[in-house]
Amino acid sequence: RGSHCQGLNVISLESLHTFAHFSPQKLPYDEFVQLVKGELMWREMSKSVEALKTYYIQSLTVRSTSSLDELPIELEGDVYPLNELTSISKKDPKRLVIDASAFPQAVKTVVEAIRNSGMNLNPQQEGLTIYVPIPKITKEHRQNLAEGAKKKMTECKGNIKKIQNNFQKKVNDDELADKITKDDSRLALDTIKVIADHFQSQAEGLCATKTKDLLGQ
Repeated sequence: RGSHCQGLNVISLESLHTFAHFSPQKLPYDEFVQLVKGELMWREMSKSVEALKTYYIQSLTVRSTSSLDELPIELEGDVYPLNELTSISKKDPKRLVIDASAFPQAVKTVVEAIRNSGMNLNPQQEGLTIYVPIPKITKEHRQNLAEGAKKKMTECKGNIKKIQNNFQKKVNDDELADKITKDDSRLALDTIKVIADHFQSQAEGLCATKTKDLLGQ
C-alpha cells in the first residue's frame, strides 16, 4: 500500500499499516484511513523530515560555503538552487563572489537566504554582486553551525506540528458534525499524535547526529 519515500531514511508508507494498527488503542489501519487521510498525512510529515535531512547533507557543513550551490532560493513562486540563479566564484580563498545579474530581482532574496541559512555567513551586497566572507573554522564557528542545525530542526518540528493540528482539526470538525463517533474521534486523534511524535523524534535524531558532526565529536 503506497510507495516508499525516495531517498529518505524513514518508515515507508507500507509501515503505516502496521504503525496505525499498533497505536495505543489498536486502531485498525483501514478504519484509520477512513477517518483520516492517513497516507497523505504520512507523506506530508515525511516530506518535512526529508527536507531537513537534505538540508543537513547539502547545505550545513563545517565548510558551509562549499555547499551554497544548493541553497534553496524562492523566486516568483518557485524554488531554485542558488547556482541556477547566480554565478558563484570561489577563486578567492577568503570569500565567495556571487554574481546575480542574470536575475537581478532575486538579489535581496539571495542575501536574506544566505544570512538566514544557519551557516554562520554574513553576505554583503554591492549592486548585483554579493560578497560572502568565508569564516575560519573555529570552535565558535562550529557552535554557530550547531545552532543553525537546531534552528532548522525546530522549523521542521513546527511544520510537523502544523500538519498534526490540521488533521486533528478535521477529525474534531467531523465529530462535531456527527460524521464520526466520539470514540472513533479519540482513537484517530491519539493515532495522529503517535505518528507525529514519530516524525518529531526523527527530526531530533537527525539534529543530534548532525550536531555531533558539526562540533567534531
